Amino acid sequence: RSLECLPAAAGYEGETDLNFLKNYADEEDSDDESVGGLRPCDLIEEIGRAGGAVSKSAVEDVLSAFPGITAKGLAEIVCMAVRNSGKLSDLHTPLAAGVLTIAIRDCWTDPSAAILGGQQAEDPAEEGSTADVTSLIETLQECVPEATWDKVFEILFDMDELQLPTKHCFEALLAADRAVRGEDEQFPTDPVLRLRLNTTAQLQFLKYAVGKEPAAISFGHSERLLEP
Repeated sequence: RSLECLPAAAGYEGETDLNFLKNYADEEDSDDESVGGLRPCDLIEEIGRAGGAVSKSAVEDVLSAFPGITAKGLAEIVCMAVRNSGKLSDLHTPLAAGVLTIAIRDCWTDPSAAILGGQQAEDPAEEGSTADVTSLIETLQECVPEATWDKVFEILFDMDELQLPTKHCFEALLAADRAVRGEDEQFPTDPVLRLRLNTTAQLQFLKYAVGKEPAAISFGHSERLLEP
């Protein structure tokens, strides 16, 4: 379904908007993977469309609608975060979100309503920064403590949603992995070197990985595919 009916970051006000989402969903169209046909990654992406890191409370609110989120659902969020990391905000989003939120609540004459176009993300992402991805992964770890992150990262390269067209997207994926494994851990290359469903993402990753310093990525422990 279209996301046009949902308020974006500038109009997001926690539980009220989440209740709107739950009312919008049809019983037969909802499960642990989606609500009303919308996945967790779709909602988090929409909330963050005004630019900057999505707040912890917003992520918690979204995930509360998906108590049975799986490794696939978390992997979709990682793919979305990597794809959108460091993007500058759309200057028109706060205005559109403000109009939409006021229309949903029918509060055109309410003096306490948000000033249209006057809101921006509290912590806008700087171009070239991967802090937005790190912050999101750390929040996901807190919200889903039982998640098996090795499995999440294992399936990334089988997902069409993983896109690494730029070096920044590549760095964002490394940042996501460091947020899970620790700053001193190398990115595991074995899963990337096997034949995967998303061969485009594999080639994009290897394009940037070959020039990366060994402290971040090393192919030394990978199984040789060809004899010398």
